[in-house]
Amino acid sequence: MTLVDAGPPGSGRAIADAVTALGHGPAAVRRVVLTHFHEDHAGGAAEPAAPTGAEVLAHAVDAAVLRRDVPAPEPVPAEWERPLRAAVSGTGAWGGSAGSVPGTGAAPRRDGHPRGTPASR
Repeated sequence: MTLVDAGPPGSGRAIADAVTALGHGPAAVRRVVLTHFHEDHAGGAAEPAAPTGAEVLAHAVDAAVLRRDVPAPEPVPAEWERPLRAAVSGTGAWGGSAGSVPGTGAAPRRDGHPRGTPASR
């Protein structure tokens, strides 16, 4: 079974429950494919992968960010996103650091990958 994205850190129990609801054991997860480096997609990847040694896959650019080899790139918002970002963050501008939690400037954790997987090499 292939899991696409793994949610934020702490998603392991919900993932195991969903896999079980599909009639499989958690060991059925053989690979986790991450669509991008954002914590809400990749932060929980270690939880379903670690117990079984499931392969964790990410694009090379995202893998470098996930390994913390390079910083997350600054966001490049589309024109339509700017007012939304300003409303959510209260900054009146795009503002904040790349990957920051809106309105806080706090950078989320990005350490969800077990060593030895493709995303951690």
